[in-house]
Amino acid sequence: MSRLGTFLILMALLSLAGCHSESTLSQCVRCHANLEPASPTHGDCVSCHGGDATIADKDDAHKSMYGPRNPSAPQFWKDSCGKCHQYQWQRLNANLMFTNSGFIKNIRLTWEGGEDHLYSTNGQETFAANGERVRLTSVNKLDNIAGELYRKYCSLCHVGIESTQSWRASHASGCAACHFPFNDNATYQGSDLALKGTWPHSTTHEMAALPPDEVCMHCHNRSGRIALSYQGLNDGNNGSVPVQGAFPRNFISGARNVTHIQADIHHDKGLECIDCHTSRDVMGDGYAYENMYLQTSAGKGGTGKSRGSAGIT
Repeated sequence: MSRLGTFLILMALLSLAGCHSESTLSQCVRCHANLEPASPTHGDCVSCHGGDATIADKDDAHKSMYGPRNPSAPQFWKDSCGKCHQYQWQRLNANLMFTNSGFIKNIRLTWEGGEDHLYSTNGQETFAANGERVRLTSVNKLDNIAGELYRKYCSLCHVGIESTQSWRASHASGCAACHFPFNDNATYQGSDLALKGTWPHSTTHEMAALPPDEVCMHCHNRSGRIALSYQGLNDGNNGSVPVQGAFPRNFISGARNVTHIQADIHHDKGLECIDCHTSRDVMGDGYAYENMYLQTSAGKGGTGKSRGSAGIT
């Protein structure tokens, strides 16, 4: 065979390697030949997932992976996404969607109050709005009704924990919560036969660089129901009571009726959530706040003047 023929065959094999740019010798390709590339800049399996691509045995090759599926889970940030995206990692570490500080604060005020300082999901170290370094108090130390309510019911509504049991409302943890969205029943529907139909898993292995509205609705459909009302849907939270013209009860997680209302004009004009709620709103700016409105671009967050800065504990 000519050198040109050999070269063309090699290029064809490389094009079949799916997500794997490191080499056709990678053992990952043996099982995941048709796996979708995450993105043009995320081509190397081991760089993101860990593991050993030189070992043929599946169990041994997977031993050093960053989790069985999701390398973006918070416990792996330092070794996975954080290696290349340290700025985003540090911002998300203080983000209200991860700390849930505002959520916990308002539960405390409703049940067993107190505004002495902020609690968070992990008790992480971050920065107050005035720039001072702070360590938030872990919600695991909140030994009262408010703490129990949060841990047993509300804790799934943040990006630090994977949620897999809710129809149309399940999501991964960490970066993948937004950038590798789940479908209605959280099963993989991509081209990789080794993963086809597996649960829980993102719909495909393709990264959603700009998350669509469906991603927002996975979380903002109960207490924060704006994802429903924005697109002209009303959750009456009355699944046991018949309502004329309501959607079937499995439209969204829980036994709830959803009816049509007037949609937001921005939705009717084609704007998605992230057109207004850009990266600073969604991922935070690296400072800890006590309420959602302080983190949004229109709020006072990050100026050092907000009373919403985290207290030092």
